Amino acid sequence: MCLHIKTINDARRILNSLNAKEGNLLITNFYNIAKFINSQNAFDRYKINTTEKLRFVPNSTSFIWFVKLMYGDSLDSIYNNIFMLSKYANMSPEYLESCTPGEYMFFVKRLEEDFKSNEDDPQEGVDIH
Repeated sequence: MCLHIKTINDARRILNSLNAKEGNLLITNFYNIAKFINSQNAFDRYKINTTEKLRFVPNSTSFIWFVKLMYGDSLDSIYNNIFMLSKYANMSPEYLESCTPGEYMFFVKRLEEDFKSNEDDPQEGVDIH
């Protein structure tokens, strides 16, 4: 089950439906995740030698990008994948930027499989020309 919280009222409604123990656990876990995200320097991940720091302000969009950048692909790879999925799979770049890391990796893997299928059997798969 996936909950989409688009407004503060959505968040309040969900939080108010939980018992006190569950609500406190949710708030504590969110705080720990936000604290961890804010402590990470993206420049360190890519071994960029600078005294500056690139940090994420935790929100739903930056959290998804944080996971993709820190634990997955390089920024170049992410943008290349977004371009390829937009062009060959007709997927919206806005959707791809906001989808979960699991969905993103599924779409990338599926596109790679389609390209490989096209190489193995030019009669089927994605037309890359």
